[in-house]
Amino acid sequence: MEVANLMRNYLPPDTSVIDVGCGAGAYGLGLEVDPHCCEILRRRQLPFREVDAAARVLPAADAEWDCAICI
Repeated sequence: MEVANLMRNYLPPDTSVIDVGCGAGAYGLGLEVDPHCCEILRRRQLPFREVDAAARVLPAADAEWDCAICI
């Protein structure tokens, strides 16, 4: 709740945000590398992109989001 309030207070309306290392998906769309967390996200049918750590790139385009959080 605290993070959501901070984002509302400091980011302009309609700002797109990606959660890097989203874990079990508390903040919406995220990127996740941990297989266990990815399975939880799939079961919960939450939006995420699985990161292949060996590839050393994120599954996202440059400037796809306005900002990123990593909690």
